[in-house]
Amino acid sequence: MPSDLTFKAGKSGLSWPVSRTVGPTRVIDGFDSCFARSPLGAALAAQTAIYSQYDPSHTIQAALGHYIVDSPGKAKSIASAVAAGDPSQVQSIGLTPAGFTVDSFTSTRAAVTLVYVLPSSATGYVGEACSMVWVDGDWNLSVLDNGSLTGGSATTPSKGDFVAWSGGSN
Repeated sequence: MPSDLTFKAGKSGLSWPVSRTVGPTRVIDGFDSCFARSPLGAALAAQTAIYSQYDPSHTIQAALGHYIVDSPGKAKSIASAVAAGDPSQVQSIGLTPAGFTVDSFTSTRAAVTLVYVLPSSATGYVGEACSMVWVDGDWNLSVLDNGSLTGGSATTPSKGDFVAWSGGSN
């Protein structure tokens, strides 16, 4: 984990991990961009893409429009997020970024499971799989044609089953 890992504050007290050295390393058109072409860069990009909808400087549509790669499911995914995008709901169930696993990685694709603290789950955690693709020099979120992040269901990893976001302050 990079020593410069910190947490970016979003709406309603939500925050997510960022690193000046791994990503985002630049702001392009107002969006955090330029993640390392590495497994950790893909994981940080995935977390930023998912939690960007809680960045107070952008609308949900603009944020996800920036981070989701063009595809048949992009508009559906954004519409679904807009309908469910109340950050107070996320905070009320205790959903906070805990870590990640990189399930597969090549220089152009990464399968990442983002792990969140979820007090109501059997293990206290929930994992959500997502796919990242390298497009035009950065990682972008890839969604299914129906707008979903994944065709599978969420997992319930245990502590030690994933790499924890650590090294910074939350």
